[in-house]
Amino acid sequence: MLIRRRTRIVASIVVLVAAAWMMIPPLDEARAQAQTTARPVPANAVPSKYGRGWDCMPGFIARGDVCNAIKIPADAYLTRDSSSRGWECRHGYLRDGEQCAKINLPANAFVTGSIYEGGFECERGYKRKGSLCDKIIVPANGFLSDEGMGSGWRCERGYRQVDNRCDPLIVPANAFATGDGYGRGWECNRGYRRSGEACLPLLIPEHGYLDSAGRDWKCSRGFRRTGDICASIKVPQNAHLGSTGSDWSCNKPFQRNGDVCTLQFENR
Repeated sequence: MLIRRRTRIVASIVVLVAAAWMMIPPLDEARAQAQTTARPVPANAVPSKYGRGWDCMPGFIARGDVCNAIKIPADAYLTRDSSSRGWECRHGYLRDGEQCAKINLPANAFVTGSIYEGGFECERGYKRKGSLCDKIIVPANGFLSDEGMGSGWRCERGYRQVDNRCDPLIVPANAFATGDGYGRGWECNRGYRRSGEACLPLLIPEHGYLDSAGRDWKCSRGFRRTGDICASIKVPQNAHLGSTGSDWSCNKPFQRNGDVCTLQFENR
């Protein structure tokens, strides 16, 4: 009895498996169905190596659902970038619309390969002027600089630039040379201020002190700068000096009303 029951169960399983197998289409048929639903591969294209879609062959570029031949102008070469025009200009040429124009390289210049600034730069000792490279005239006591802006030269230490020359730097009393080849070329010592071409001592009033830069003065806490003196700050009743020490604030809950501190609301 038990053997017969097991035999019937096995037979039922075999029937179910066979029915399910009959419902699965053959491999070739499944591939055919997938190909009918996938986007067809156009001419001059190959199926994508990633298994999805297709890629244009070298020398062609995708435009919608077709692969068009890339029109390469003279002095250009194919690139692997199929998302743009598919070509770039050779060294020494720049793109001009759909053509490659030869770079007009002036004397004393070299090709950079950049699409900016005409595709060239001037050699050291020369400076761009329009489409040419003019020689930089360095005056006596000057030297070539690597700065792209300006005159292209700077003055030696101890000289300063005046127009197109380097004049000797004259440092007044109570001053020091900054080492800059432009501007005055000097600064006043700490505790002095510039007045024309001289450095005059700072006059610090009572209750004042020299600031950290050394070119001006400040008033001590509790005093306020008024003209050339430090005036005492009068703190009214129910007030205190602020954190800066140059003004006062009312104690809470008082509020400032002119030069006094008053209560806006009476406590009840």
